[in-house]
Amino acid sequence: MDNELKINTNQILMAIIMLILLLPDDYFYLITIYSSTTPSFIHSIRLNYSFDVIQLFILVGGFLLYVFTNDIKLIALSIIMFTREAFIALIYGNSLFKNHAYDMYLIMLVGYFLYVILLENCESFKQFESFLEMYLILNIITIFVNFYIHDYDIGKRYNATNLDVGGTGSLCAIGSIFFFLTFINKRRMISGIEFLMSIIGLLLSGSRANIAWVCFVFAFYFVISTYQQFSSKKMAPGWLLSRTIIVIALILFFAFFSVRFVSDDLIIQLFRMSRMSRESIINDESFIGRLQSMIAGMKIIKDYPLGISGFFINLQSEMQMRGYPTFPHSTLMSYYILFGPIVLFMYYRFLKIFKSIKYYGNPYKWLVLYLFISTIFYGGPITNFKIFFQFFLIMGIAKIYESLYEEYG
Repeated sequence: MDNELKINTNQILMAIIMLILLLPDDYFYLITIYSSTTPSFIHSIRLNYSFDVIQLFILVGGFLLYVFTNDIKLIALSIIMFTREAFIALIYGNSLFKNHAYDMYLIMLVGYFLYVILLENCESFKQFESFLEMYLILNIITIFVNFYIHDYDIGKRYNATNLDVGGTGSLCAIGSIFFFLTFINKRRMISGIEFLMSIIGLLLSGSRANIAWVCFVFAFYFVISTYQQFSSKKMAPGWLLSRTIIVIALILFFAFFSVRFVSDDLIIQLFRMSRMSRESIINDESFIGRLQSMIAGMKIIKDYPLGISGFFINLQSEMQMRGYPTFPHSTLMSYYILFGPIVLFMYYRFLKIFKSIKYYGNPYKWLVLYLFISTIFYGGPITNFKIFFQFFLIMGIAKIYESLYEEYG
């Protein structure tokens, strides 16, 4: 009886977590406790953050569960981050304490503690993985729902619930990699259907960068797996030829979408660069605009090697002072500026997990690679706890798999 009650409690909590992850963003503005928006002196409105009662429950509940795990990593990290923020406040004056701006830390902590609640309620690796599969496919289904009701973003780009174009593209890219390799490994027909749904969702999102990253990851996977099988003489010449054709096709697709992502006509845009006004450059979403954002970001790092105080408006203010009103179009660069050099440790963990998972057919090896490359060359500061949850979920499962591999081989 106790076991049944425990199972039912776990299932109810996991269902609640899934419901939270499927709620439209409007629900997180119903009972707002704290909010932060881009002020009028910044030209580009990029932040409209609300911390509400739902997120408060996640924060408190996740923290209480975390305390009982006896894991001191987060406490140690919190001390380091608080020390850095106090140092910046003392030296530069402009700090999140002075501005009461805690948005970036709250977004990250809510995403992490929601992951902690899930982790403490999953009793097995299989249950953990099943949640990831359900999370991906249910969110991808919401793209098709929005397509059916003609609810689209600028340029007829269709989003998943509570995600923007980039977040939707990332969701579908993760789904494409995960379901494809699951289909290859387990030969499950349902995984093949889920893979096709992920690819269609990716195309509907209009996220050209994520299409390019998926092609890159698949090409890399086929090259490595083909080499391994051919070197061990387990592959017939016909299979070698077909895989070579697949790799060439993927590389061509990657090149095509990379060029489209960089610019519709790079040569013409480079020719135009010297003739464009500053306003037209900073508002250009193609190669030139993104390059300008990265240059502005590098100037901030040069001036503040330890980063600035970690709140979104501070980043926008520093960028605007250097000629660009939004943020660097790189998640790595944005978070180095906001949180300092400690962010580089996460990228060390990316490489460590990728290297430690020896089996090249494992989907988490390639999901980690996707997160690594896409956050270096694409993105920006994350303003949605759902994206952080997604990130921690994948890294958490990959780390568990890494531990299981080290223990059992």
